[in-house]
Amino acid sequence: KNGGSGETVESKMFHEKYIKRNANGTYDITLNASGTIGTETNKAMVDVVLVVDTSDSMKEKTSSDRNAKTKLEDTKSAINALVNAFNNKSETVDTRYKLVEFNTFAQTKTNEWITGEQLKKTIQNLEPSGGTNYDQGLQKGAEATNSARTGARKIVIFLTDGQPSFYGSKNAPGSKYPRGYGNDTSNATLQAALDAAQSISCSDFYAVGIGLPSKVNIFTHDGTFSSDRYEYGYREWNKNHRKNDKCNEGGHKILINNYYYGCVLRTISGEELLTEVSESTNSTTKDAINYEKSSDLTTKFTSIAGDILTLACSNVTITDKLSQYV
Repeated sequence: KNGGSGETVESKMFHEKYIKRNANGTYDITLNASGTIGTETNKAMVDVVLVVDTSDSMKEKTSSDRNAKTKLEDTKSAINALVNAFNNKSETVDTRYKLVEFNTFAQTKTNEWITGEQLKKTIQNLEPSGGTNYDQGLQKGAEATNSARTGARKIVIFLTDGQPSFYGSKNAPGSKYPRGYGNDTSNATLQAALDAAQSISCSDFYAVGIGLPSKVNIFTHDGTFSSDRYEYGYREWNKNHRKNDKCNEGGHKILINNYYYGCVLRTISGEELLTEVSESTNSTTKDAINYEKSSDLTTKFTSIAGDILTLACSNVTITDKLSQYV
């Protein structure tokens, strides 16, 4: 079956035999079965949706090495490696791509499905700016996935370097920013992200993080922004912002900054956050990982391509006639 699409495609199967002679005169025999998807006469179709965080923090580096790249530069390198891996199998695999970028809001950068070489050119125009709106990025990713070709294996790669800080497609009342904390995560912000993730139906979903914190506080209420006094405007908490206010909806109170307090409903790790997003999708394969260094992205993206291009084998029977040499 082609990536859970229900359509059968041709594939190539291989098996290998390894024989090891032991000191006591016996032999160990190892038989391996593997395969690749698609053939020259019936190419496998793979449609890849990349949902990429381009928030302001993506211009930072995760290494003190003077030659280190920024997180966004390493992301671009990883995408190029992904494309190259699929290009190497272009005789048997027909791969198309769509690109979604998200920061304070989100937009689909490629209205049509494009080739790998076109994708390489498109990502060069990505620039870091704004906050982190998982909700809109995932919603745009779902829309892109829904336009995939019939019979194609649908892959979604969601990449971010931060926790969700905004949600919604419109500015909050009296603000030039959407709802959310701007830097932290409210329960409504997280729930909007998980609801958006649930709208994604694909074969494989990968949530890849870069340096997400070990502790992510989930606050009971949003904060909103009104004026331009600070970078995100003046912060006004809807509820529970004073030290002596009670956490009426559960949780415990902590100091956020500038004498403002918030009620924390629960605390999770960055990787647990990514896992919640991945598990909320309607996908056959669900994966979540959080890397400390952005330089690890290329290895991960190449591995993703390898997983997709390799035919998964189960319940395989191999008949091998023994010779005089085993």
